[in-house]
Amino acid sequence: MMADQASKVLVAGDYVLDHHIYEGQRHEFGDRRHRGVQEVKELGGAALIHYLLQALGRGITSSLGVAIEKRMPCLPPGRKVHSGSSAYAVWKAFDREPGASPDKRVWRTEQAMGFGDGGQKGERVATAEWPASEKQPDNPEVVVLSDGGMGFRDDPACWPAAGVLDGARWIVLKTSAPLATGPLWKTLTEESPRCRDKLVVVISSSDLRKGPARIGAGLSWDDTVETIIAALAPNEAWSALTQCRHLIIAFSEAAGCLWLDVDPASDETRAHLVYNASTIEGEDPMKGRGRAFGALSCLTAAVAWTLTKTPRAPDLETALEQGLSAIYDLIDRGHGRASVPGKGFPAERLASTMRTASCRYARAVFPSAHASSTLDATTPGWSLAREMLRQQGFAPEEPLWELAERVALRGPIALGSMPHLAVGHLVSADRTEVESLRILCQLIRAYQRRKHCGKPLSIGVFGPPGSGKSFAVKQIAQTLMGKDGWLEFNLSQFKPGTDDLIGAFHQIRDGALRGHIPVAFFDEFDSRNYEWLQYLLAPMQDGAFQEGQITHPIGKCLFVFAGGTGWTFDTFGPPQGDIEACAHFRAAKGPDFKSRLDGFMDVLGPNRRTLIAPDPEELRYVRKPDPHDVFYPVRRALMLRAELGCNPVEKLNMDEGLLRALLRAETYTHGARSLSKVLDPFKAVYPGRIHCSLLPPRRQLALHMDADAFIDAAARPSASRPAPPDWAKNTRDQMAAAIHETWRVLGRDQGWLNPDLDCAFAELTAFHQDSNRAAADRMASTLDLVGLALVPGKVTEEERERVRLRIEYNLEVLAEAEHEGWMNWHLDQGWQWGPERDFEKNTHPCLKPYIRLAPEERNKDWDSIRHYQEYAAVAGFKIKMKTQIQEKGRNGDDTSEDVLVGG
Repeated sequence: MMADQASKVLVAGDYVLDHHIYEGQRHEFGDRRHRGVQEVKELGGAALIHYLLQALGRGITSSLGVAIEKRMPCLPPGRKVHSGSSAYAVWKAFDREPGASPDKRVWRTEQAMGFGDGGQKGERVATAEWPASEKQPDNPEVVVLSDGGMGFRDDPACWPAAGVLDGARWIVLKTSAPLATGPLWKTLTEESPRCRDKLVVVISSSDLRKGPARIGAGLSWDDTVETIIAALAPNEAWSALTQCRHLIIAFSEAAGCLWLDVDPASDETRAHLVYNASTIEGEDPMKGRGRAFGALSCLTAAVAWTLTKTPRAPDLETALEQGLSAIYDLIDRGHGRASVPGKGFPAERLASTMRTASCRYARAVFPSAHASSTLDATTPGWSLAREMLRQQGFAPEEPLWELAERVALRGPIALGSMPHLAVGHLVSADRTEVESLRILCQLIRAYQRRKHCGKPLSIGVFGPPGSGKSFAVKQIAQTLMGKDGWLEFNLSQFKPGTDDLIGAFHQIRDGALRGHIPVAFFDEFDSRNYEWLQYLLAPMQDGAFQEGQITHPIGKCLFVFAGGTGWTFDTFGPPQGDIEACAHFRAAKGPDFKSRLDGFMDVLGPNRRTLIAPDPEELRYVRKPDPHDVFYPVRRALMLRAELGCNPVEKLNMDEGLLRALLRAETYTHGARSLSKVLDPFKAVYPGRIHCSLLPPRRQLALHMDADAFIDAAARPSASRPAPPDWAKNTRDQMAAAIHETWRVLGRDQGWLNPDLDCAFAELTAFHQDSNRAAADRMASTLDLVGLALVPGKVTEEERERVRLRIEYNLEVLAEAEHEGWMNWHLDQGWQWGPERDFEKNTHPCLKPYIRLAPEERNKDWDSIRHYQEYAAVAGFKIKMKTQIQEKGRNGDDTSEDVLVGG
């Protein structure tokens, strides 16, 4: 874009004079060796957005509503900023990561000192009268309003003129608590419909939670999204916030953003979630190691920048990804390396991070109405995973067979775009299980932080026999508390009386006296008809046990109780209608035991979740499979990898028929124990090829499953993999040229393009032309991994969107496969790893596993995958789901258009 065609942005709002005080090491007057305290002053508040837009540049000009020079306000002679409009923060050197060398420390602040003197108590805080800039554009395309709750929202004299707001193509409002109040909000949303239809509102989730609605945090993305959308529904607490064109809610710690596209032309509001699928708010790895200010300004600047580049159809998903990358960089690197003097807000560095979007986030799109509905009363809540199935044309209750196969073969990377949690080797993507795990982790972390604990932390673990209760607890405990101190006791093997139990308590006490927090796993605690409960109550409640006349304090420790009589916490104990059994349960102190538990977890195991309900007539619990448990094949895949000892990045080499039979078995008779027994023969050959001939005899298999059905399923032939497409030369070159041109544009925009390659495809060297042709050739095999195929023809909008979503939900797997294909092609050409790209030595720094690539290198693979549909269209092809193709062929329809490329 030429300079005279530059988009114009006007930034106005609340301003503050920031005083950044950087801690020094010079503590003696005569010390000349160490740096002293430094103070950097700069105009903050709305000005931060202006600094970022200036640094982004490249076709936009940003103007600030007040006069500044070199980041300081241009005040008339003799005038100073009122102390109430000055903010102060002390910046210290923090480790960028635990155990980092001193030269890698960065400037962060532990706590803001706050604002200066605001005047007498009861008086309205005086704000500075900032001088207006004389360089404000008459007709800005984008107006950015930064409402920090300091008076701007209440004073129309400070706002841009009504004609400026009416004439702008977009208005971006960054606002803070109290939300949706004040004259500015009323003017933009009620008094001026023209403003409302082009208004983009940016808020933080922390400000949203200051209101009356309960907004979920720290459990799962599903819970957070569900509760936010419920609060935004008509007539609910935050419904006023939807009186805009776009609403963007930023989650803390750069965890993600929720964007609501409130399209007045449609009855449907679409929700876009851009998020870190492996974490959640509150899981900040840098917690307690300082922070930096300006996160929401980063996001607002990224949104405004995108609105200037593509005003008609702004790609706000990418904008949010760019803003989140800058926020993460700000949190991670603060105000830069502490080995050099601090220089204030690092706008240039953050702008560079925005351009490359160095952090990649998963994306999910769905009608917002879906997130506030459930399938029926037994459904454990809405989930993103079920929404993903729905959008790809599957029934929401369809088990995740394809995903399970990808997880088994390629590892947890297949969950990269789906909300999941990893605790040690325990990985889960089931909403209810993820929420239970996070609750337990939060309880344990809070217990660890307590300095004085008079009693143990008591946790109950319930599940059917063989569900893997001990494995789950051991992973949680050892990940959070270390491997020392794990103690395991099977109460069903203890002799009657208290001698063995007292011996166990002594072992726990000894561990506490050694200075760590022991984890005592009591298996079969409910054995012998609940006999042991009466002896466990006092240690749980008082943190002490009795030995004769002596009372011994146990110390700080974790009690974990795993039982076998109750498959869930709710069904631990007899049904209420069984009067005799309930009386015995009360006499055995069952209700007292349940009330003393600090938390619990229901472990699901490899079989489909079981719904358990009391039968009042039979006086027993009735069990039936839960039709909404779509995750059990994924649980099996993860347990299978854990049993074989696969590390997270290893690829499993197994016959496809055998794998499919393992994942789709109707049930494993003894849960995880049966799955382990079936897998035992495979452990001897792993990591070699695992094939059907290694299976145990049929009679042995019959102990653990329906052996006949399993063997028949394992013997079915596997689907053939697509051969490299037999392109016509001009078709292949068209696609290769499209791949190169996309890579060229991205590289130029993000600043990493090699000047020698900034040319048309026809002008490339033969080597680089062949590299792009190879990228075109491997598209078919890469797409096949996620059930997609290249076919001749033109794509419909419905097909395009459905394929786009499938690609997005499997982006990490596809990107890894693309990188592997690129790496193998280069290795075949005689290249090898080297610290630098050298065409004479044939070395390249990216010739290493995908998982070890730097984020900016992974981005290139993500970008390439996201353009697959464009590449195909250039060559006269489209990408279609293989299930659709197979159904069309089976129905006898004309398949001339839908022939798979390469077979």
